[in-house]
Parts: sequence; structure tokens; C-alpha cells
Amino acid sequence: MLLRIRLTARLRRGLKHPRTSRRPLRYRALNPIRRRANQLTRTINLYPGPPFTSADDLAKQVLASAVLDALIAAGTPPKTNPRNLPLLSLGSLFAGREGRARRPRTALLAAKAGAVALHGLGGVGKTRLAIEYGWAREAHYSALVFVSASDAASLNAGLAAFAGPESLDLPEKEARDDATKITAVLHWLEANPTWLMILDNVDDGAAVGAVSQLLPRLKGGHVIVTARAANFPSARLRTALPRPSR
Repeated sequence: MLLRIRLTARLRRGLKHPRTSRRPLRYRALNPIRRRANQLTRTINLYPGPPFTSADDLAKQVLASAVLDALIAAGTPPKTNPRNLPLLSLGSLFAGREGRARRPRTALLAAKAGAVALHGLGGVGKTRLAIEYGWAREAHYSALVFVSASDAASLNAGLAAFAGPESLDLPEKEARDDATKITAVLHWLEANPTWLMILDNVDDGAAVGAVSQLLPRLKGGHVIVTARAANFPSARLRTALPRPSR
């Protein structure tokens, strides 16, 4: 009976003093968990603000703090300039054609009006050359604008669409008429110079006329016209002829 009382007393002392070597095995096994809990508690206590009383309370404090802003910023992709090029760059697959890709740049620098025409037969790679040039020089332009200009209606629709949420996201995007949207786009381009606009598929006289009327309104950037037609006013366009693709 006396031995049983002594063992019980020792067991109780072990429960009261878990840090002693005589504590039960189950308490020693909990030490890593307790240490980790203590570390987490100290870390949480470093966070400025009132202590939380529950998981819901902690969530409310985090949502109302700068922590949420930091998390959002960390997951936000870097901002890119407005662009709507319909094709991705070929990258290394375009290797070996760097000389062709430099031709629009050379022509644009030489053109007083900042506009050049790539004209030739269908399938020679005019559109691809213009797009590859745009991707290669993306960092140098405030915007990359691609507009189908096969006729006046397509040209106007393409310019108006660039005011939309996926491009410039201008307030005028909700306007009912394209003229208001086009005017807003042109104002944005003038206020944000060094943009690039590609006017694609200018293949007949009517399309040439529509583009010729637009060019004087485009200020502060570069224009590349891809066309089968060759009868552009020489005073407004400098021509760069791409060689046929092989």
C-alpha cells in the first residue's frame, strides 16, 4: 500500500512538472508540437494589431489589414501596354529572318510621316513580318494596335474596338456610335506617343482611300500598312518590300 502511494505521488509530480526527466513518455512526445505552437504564437504576436480570439476573428483582421494588399500585389501580373496583335511571336522559329524583321524599322526611321507599306503578293508573309516586328520592339512602344483595313467598315470597326475593355478600356467604350470611340482612341494615341499601328489587308483602291484619310489623323507613332495594293500616295508612305517566304 505504501509503495502504491509513493508511485502515485511520483506520477503526480511528473504531471505538475512536465519539463523534468521523470515526466511520462506521452508528455515528452508532445514537446515538438508545443515548441512549434510556441513559435507560431510568438510570430503571430509580432503582427501589429489587437489579438484575435478565434479563427473567424483572425480572418477578419487579415482581410482588414495590409496583409491582403500584399497578397494581392504578389499575385498581380506585371502591367503590360495595350495590345491586340492577333498572333503570338514565332520566337526562335523566326530565326534566320532577322534581316527581314529589321527592314520595317529602317523604313520607319526614314519615313517622315512615320508610316510604311509592306506590299506584295498574297502569302509572301507581310502580316507575319509586321507582327514579328511589333513583338520584337514591344518594349519601345506604348501600344501595339492591329486593325483589319480591308475596307472602310472594317477599319472603323477595328479602331472603335480598341477602345474596349480588353485594350484601352476607355470610358467612351460604352458609346453607341463608332465615331465617338474612334475619336477617343485617336486622342489616347496622341496623348501616348511612340505606339505602333498595323493596318492589315489594304488590298484595293477603296481600302487605300480609307487608309489615306486616316493617316493624317494618326500622330505620334508608327504605322505599318500590309497591302497587295501599291498605289499609295508617295508623300505619306515609304515602301518596304518583303521577299517571298521560302
